[in-house]
Amino acid sequence: MQVPSQCPSPSYAALTDAYSLAVSPDRLAGAYLAVIPQLMAFVRKNLNQDPQINLRLGQFRMLHTLHQNLAHTISEVAGVLGVSLPSASKMMDDLENLGWVSRHPDDQDRRRAILSLTDNGQKIYRRAVDSVREQIAEQFASLSSTERGVLFCAAVKLTEIFQSVSPSLPVTGVASTNNQVSPIVEPA
Repeated sequence: MQVPSQCPSPSYAALTDAYSLAVSPDRLAGAYLAVIPQLMAFVRKNLNQDPQINLRLGQFRMLHTLHQNLAHTISEVAGVLGVSLPSASKMMDDLENLGWVSRHPDDQDRRRAILSLTDNGQKIYRRAVDSVREQIAEQFASLSSTERGVLFCAAVKLTEIFQSVSPSLPVTGVASTNNQVSPIVEPA
């Protein structure tokens, strides 16, 4: 699925005249700071609803980090997730005990372990992404196509903004740098 190259464009601007409010950067930041916890609570609730998944949000984030190859060692995972090394180790132990993550010695440095998702870890991650994506899509179903387009373009723009301030993290949630929608948002 291509990200619209006209996003934003003159036709996009015409569609969004109804949304043209004089909103300060501070007010916009406040609106996003208010909605992010609500979105995360929605994701958390949906991860726990499916008995075949039953993931905690931290576990989902760790599976996502490994799935997207954002990190390969426990210290890298802790850095990406912004948690302490002991917390990341505990989460990793739990995921390893569930059979979703495996550790292998690093060929370059035997003191380090390389982490990867097992086949079961890949399956549970994919099931979780599909389930949450479906639940979020249901929430968007009542929106008009214009509203969905505006939100999609806003998501693309947010991705560009935050990619520019965190360039070491690849774009994994909305669009990649080659204007292709990332696999995480595509249905399986």
